[in-house]
Amino acid sequence: MTVETRRRHTREFVETMLGPAIYIVYFVLAYAASSVACMLGEGSTPTLPDSAAAVRNAILVLTFAALGTVGLVALFAARRLAPSRGRAGSGQAEDDQDLFMALLTLALALLSALAILWTGIATLLVQSCA
Repeated sequence: MTVETRRRHTREFVETMLGPAIYIVYFVLAYAASSVACMLGEGSTPTLPDSAAAVRNAILVLTFAALGTVGLVALFAARRLAPSRGRAGSGQAEDDQDLFMALLTLALALLSALAILWTGIATLLVQSCA
């Protein structure tokens, strides 16, 4: 395996796993923000006077940021699906592999967007500081 092939495989792996990685980071940040805001809103002198609103706003911003980032990943994957004209000498097997990796990246990005929406809706609808 050549160095160029190894770099290509590494790049494809990272691109493919970006959607799920963004969801994992979003999930951790959303629930961490919720628990920290609730903790700061408790006690006789709360640091955050309206911790429920702070949680809602923080999670809303995180949700839009995560959806935008996953949307970019899906956009780049969809652009890779378009037939490339300037690739002379590439074989059918390589084209099939590129198509598969682009479809896999797009599918994982869309599933990650669905998971972000699912988590965002749950954290926004359920009382976090009750």
